[in-house]
Amino acid sequence: MPNQTYASISWDDGKEIRIYHLGPGNILQEYAYSESKGRNSWHYGDLHKLGLVLDPTSSIAAVRHRDDGISLFFQDPNDGLIRALRQSGPTGQWRNDRAEGARAVKGSSIAVVMDDDGLARYRLYYQDPGLYLRERYYIPNATHWPFGDFHPGVQPRGTPITAEVVLGGDVYLNVMWRNSQGRAVVSSWSAASGWEMPNSNGGGTTLDGRD
Repeated sequence: MPNQTYASISWDDGKEIRIYHLGPGNILQEYAYSESKGRNSWHYGDLHKLGLVLDPTSSIAAVRHRDDGISLFFQDPNDGLIRALRQSGPTGQWRNDRAEGARAVKGSSIAVVMDDDGLARYRLYYQDPGLYLRERYYIPNATHWPFGDFHPGVQPRGTPITAEVVLGGDVYLNVMWRNSQGRAVVSSWSAASGWEMPNSNGGGTTLDGRD
């Protein structure tokens, strides 16, 4: 399918690759590469057996965590909530995570990174129905996703969002999106000073719709 969104992760120097995308009928599926399988190194995983049908505008995000598990994030087409699936290992069964999801505008971009603070938790970034960019902490087996302190304000509907963890130096995390002028802007987080928001020239704002 042309122009569809997908998410991918790899590890073990590229010997393991996972690609998540929408297959026929917009069913969420996994295309996997495992070098150890030889001729069958490229193969489909079991994700499609869940029969999860998504809206074709849904973004997909994936992250691998320390215990070799994989978490996959997507937008529920019925209520707009961002849902999570968890696989206990590269060959384990997929299960729904029971945490309360974050409600996003239809077609919101989704970005997620692993929080390296000793906890098995994630930082989730998305655009809410009021077009505010949001941060939530996602903690497996928790009942809700608390808001973080990332408040860049209202941004263009459907703006792409990406996030990255920075190893070394003062900055720990960067979140990037596109402002109303079509320019890429970056907000950085450090343990010393918290979030550094873009100034007005960068298109960001410190206003928060919860105020």
